[in-house]
Amino acid sequence: ITIVDGVIAQEADHAEDGMPVGLGLIIAGRDVVSVDAVCSEIMGINPLDVDTTRVADQYGLGEADLSAVDIVGESIEDVRRPFIRPDIEISAERFPKMRIISGDYCRSCQYYIRRGLDKLVESNIPNDDEELTIIFGKEPAVPDTLSGRVIMIGDCCLSSLSVKRLRDHLMLDGRLKTVYACPPMQFRIRALELAGD
Repeated sequence: ITIVDGVIAQEADHAEDGMPVGLGLIIAGRDVVSVDAVCSEIMGINPLDVDTTRVADQYGLGEADLSAVDIVGESIEDVRRPFIRPDIEISAERFPKMRIISGDYCRSCQYYIRRGLDKLVESNIPNDDEELTIIFGKEPAVPDTLSGRVIMIGDCCLSSLSVKRLRDHLMLDGRLKTVYACPPMQFRIRALELAGD
């Protein structure tokens, strides 16, 4: 059985960055995917927009189609309360002091990278005299050379053929920092250290 304590929920972000929401709900069921789908729908999020729910449904690990789920107790419509989503936009316009190069990436990668970028901005990194390039995602289109410091983030990026030549060159120059893992939560935690000299 899966039980979700939704008495006090949280929106916008998690941990200290989120905002409490009094829902007054306990949600339970024998199918963890269905429980997650119901929770998403209550929060105003399409269950199939949640990567873990969509993939679990695709692999037959549970049911995400709410029309096939028997819901008892309060109806979703009666308790629905759209949540504010976290701001996870990553763009050159949003981070003008950094060069951002990306390939295809998922929301989990986007979330952790965005939180790490926020930490850099809060600490005024890079300053106006520094160059910093952030590269992530599958098969990003990278130039043959880059000046300044470079951070390549995530398993998708680091295993991409498109970055191999540049990655090897930057490693030899000692200007490359890497963050392996999927999702790359270490970037969120260690962004300041990685961007330092």
